[in-house]
Amino acid sequence: MGEILLRAENIDKHFGITHALDNVSFTFNKGEIHALIGENGSGKSTLTSCLTGIYQKDSGKFILEGKEITATNQVEANHQGVAIIVQEIGTLSGLTVAENIFLGNEDQFTKCGIKNTAAMNKKAQEYLDSYGFNYIDATKVIDDYNFEDRKLVEIVKSTYFNPKVLVVDETTTALGQKGREELFKVMHKVRDTGNCVIFISHDLEEVIEQSDNISVLRDGVKIGSITKEEATPDRLKALMVGREIGDSYYRTDYGEKVSDEVVLSAKNVTVKGQIENLNLDLHKGEILGIGGLSECGMHEVGKALFGASYYRQGTVTLGDGRRAHQRGYEHRGNRQDGIRAYHCHGRNPGTVTLSGISKERVYLHQ
Repeated sequence: MGEILLRAENIDKHFGITHALDNVSFTFNKGEIHALIGENGSGKSTLTSCLTGIYQKDSGKFILEGKEITATNQVEANHQGVAIIVQEIGTLSGLTVAENIFLGNEDQFTKCGIKNTAAMNKKAQEYLDSYGFNYIDATKVIDDYNFEDRKLVEIVKSTYFNPKVLVVDETTTALGQKGREELFKVMHKVRDTGNCVIFISHDLEEVIEQSDNISVLRDGVKIGSITKEEATPDRLKALMVGREIGDSYYRTDYGEKVSDEVVLSAKNVTVKGQIENLNLDLHKGEILGIGGLSECGMHEVGKALFGASYYRQGTVTLGDGRRAHQRGYEHRGNRQDGIRAYHCHGRNPGTVTLSGISKERVYLHQ
């Protein structure tokens, strides 16, 4: 067993009547990557958000190297030796790369109230180069870079000051293979310098491959911890849901043929700046999922098919040959055409589902 770096003692957190964390205690050791896993709503991100100042815990303590720490925001957490890389965009539009890296810590470049922008840019570029991200220009506005490059900037921002604890909260979900490899290099570097990584991911194979120890939360309660050597996907699933997972727990009908009947066809659908030449066919009885990273245009797809997008080009045709109206917020037209749209606020906002499963109707769920 390694030397303890961080203790979470009896952490409790409510959101209204929801008991998100129920007297949770953990220890995290020096020189380890410690994974936190659990189903959605299990309390993983709530725990680390309390640690990093995003949320305030109701009770309990975080003790880092024998000293209690409390952060009211992420900058305070950074100063106490704790950093987090989140799944969503964590950089601010309109600022330069350098300004994002040193956001909240500009005082080191300020003298007599005047910021030395040249010195800040130089230091930011040195950090970027040292991580192998030399193609990113510290002086450019962050908006000039794509989502993955912005995540790489966040990696630099969260680790250049050598934090004692680095939280990686489902960050890999938003990265391609190249971005994941760069993130894993940084995680291993943090571990190898004797510090700790708290790694949150839903990819169980990834968790087993990258982690040294794995802990499980369920409904805000700590279930237990196991080592990497003890872990298998099936064992982790059983710990997460509270029972052994049979073969019928997950769908097995992927790849089966659906009806040849097309109930909705989109041809060259374009919404300037959002979607370009989208083509798809939705078949009777089929659920067609559309996913992607933030700002990829997926949220606009449902609106475009329904006709709620301004300046939509292309055509949307129903199975009987009728064309859907171009402006769906003349609601009655598309309802009569057989298209209905819903936005399910309680569901993951990163998914749009087109389900042609109702008799003579196509439903769009976002």
